[in-house]
Amino acid sequence: MMDSLYMTYLEETEEWLQQAEECLIRLEAGYSTDDLNALFRIFHSVKGSSQMIGYEDIGSLTHKIEDMLDMVRKGRIGLDGQILQLCFSGLDHVKQLLESKKTTTGHESRDESAHAAGLLEEEIDRILNANPETGNGGTNPAREDRLVSSLKGTERAGANRYGVCISFSDDIPMVSPILFMIFNQVKDVGSLVYTNVSDEDLYGASADPNLSSLFMIIESDLEEAELYTYFDVTYVEKIAISDLTEHRMLNRADSFGRESRRFFDVFFQEFPQMRPVLFQDPGNLAREEYAELVREQYRKNLEAAGLIPSDATGYDLKPEIESFYSLCLDAAGGKRSLDGKLVQTLRQKYVELFEKAYGYARGRYFYKIYIAKHASFMEGLEGFVERMDKSGTRSLLLDFSRLEMIHESELNRLIGLKRRLRDMGIAVRLIVRHSLRKRLVNIFDSIRAIEPFELFDTETDAALGGGISFAADET
Repeated sequence: MMDSLYMTYLEETEEWLQQAEECLIRLEAGYSTDDLNALFRIFHSVKGSSQMIGYEDIGSLTHKIEDMLDMVRKGRIGLDGQILQLCFSGLDHVKQLLESKKTTTGHESRDESAHAAGLLEEEIDRILNANPETGNGGTNPAREDRLVSSLKGTERAGANRYGVCISFSDDIPMVSPILFMIFNQVKDVGSLVYTNVSDEDLYGASADPNLSSLFMIIESDLEEAELYTYFDVTYVEKIAISDLTEHRMLNRADSFGRESRRFFDVFFQEFPQMRPVLFQDPGNLAREEYAELVREQYRKNLEAAGLIPSDATGYDLKPEIESFYSLCLDAAGGKRSLDGKLVQTLRQKYVELFEKAYGYARGRYFYKIYIAKHASFMEGLEGFVERMDKSGTRSLLLDFSRLEMIHESELNRLIGLKRRLRDMGIAVRLIVRHSLRKRLVNIFDSIRAIEPFELFDTETDAALGGGISFAADET
C-alpha cells in the first residue's frame, strides 16, 4: 500500500517542482500575481503531501517558503531579488531532499542536505520573525493537526454555496493523505461550512479505514465548472457538485400553485383506475366500457394539464399523457393489435408516467410517506400524522421494510390510527418487502379479520393502490 502511495507522491511532487521552477523564472523576468499565487499553491501542496507521507524535513522547509510567499501576496514584503533567490535555493534543497529519499545509501549526503535546508529555514525565519502577524513571530498559529477545525473556523468567503461529494477509488492505499490534499485545496477556493470528515479522520488513530467518500458544503466565488479542477486529485473516482446558492435553488424549486394542484388532483384520481385494466386483464381494454374509460381519462387529464403555466410543476407531463392515452385509444379502437409487445409497452409507459407524476407530489401533497426505522415507531408516526395536512392528503404510505417485527402494543395503536384516518378519507397502505419480511407479513395476515391492511412490495405500488397488493399466503 505504501509503495503505491509513495510512487504517487514522488510523481506529483516532481511535477509540482517543475511547475514551481517555471513560475520562478517568469517572476524573475517580471512580476505576475497569477505566477505568485500559483507558486504559493505549489509549495502549499508539497508541504501537505510531504507531511502526510512522513517527510517532515521537506514539509518543514516548504512550510517556511509558503509563509514567506504569503507575506509577499499580502503586500507585507516585496518580491525582490533576495526573496526570489531564497525561493530558488529552497526549490533546489527540496529537490535534493527528495532525491535523497530515493536511495537507501548515502546517509552522509542526506545529512548534508538536511543541514543545508536547516540553514535556509533559519534565513527565512529571520524574515518571518520581522513580521508580527506571520511565521514564528505570529500569535495563535493554526495547529497542523487541526486542519478541518481551522477551515471551519475561518470567516465565510464566497458568493456561491456548493455541496461537494467526492468518492474514492477502491485501490486507494490510504485515504488520509488524499483528504489532506483536498482540504488544502478548499483554502484556495473559499471557505468550509460543513464536512462529514473530522480532524480525527485525518490525523487520529481512530480514523475510519473504510471511509469511501467525502461530503462538504463550501462557499466560493468560483463557478461550479471551475471547482472540478481543484478536487480532481489522485484516487478520486467521482465528483458531484450541486449549487446550493439560495437564489439558484429557488429558480429550480417546484411551483405548487392552484393550477398544478388541480392537475395532480385530477391525475391521481383518474390514472390509478387504469392499472387493473393493464395489469390484470389487458384484453379488457378492447371492451367498450374500458375504451370509454380511456377516452374520459384522456379528456379530463388533458383539460387539467392545459391549465398549468409553462413554468409550473407538471407542465412537462402533458406530452407524455398525450402519448400514453393515444396509444391506449389505438389499442381500444382496434387500430393496433393488442399483442404481448404492445401490452408490455403500455405497462412500461404507464409506470413511467405515474412515477414521474408521483415524484412531484411525493411528501408534498396527496401522498405522505413515513419510514419506520425501529420497532417502537408509533410515537414518531403519531407526531407525524398530527402535523400532516389532512385536508390535502389522500394516502399515508408507511414504509415498514426496515422492520423485522411489530409489537402488539404498537400494532394496537396502528389499528386505531388507521381507523381514525379512514374516517377522514385517508387510506393507510404499508410497504413491506414480503420476500424479506415474511414474519411481518404473517402478523398482518393474522389480524385481517379484525382490521385488514393493504401490503405492497414497493412505494410505487402502494401509491397506485387499486387493490393490487399481496397476501401472506403468496409467500
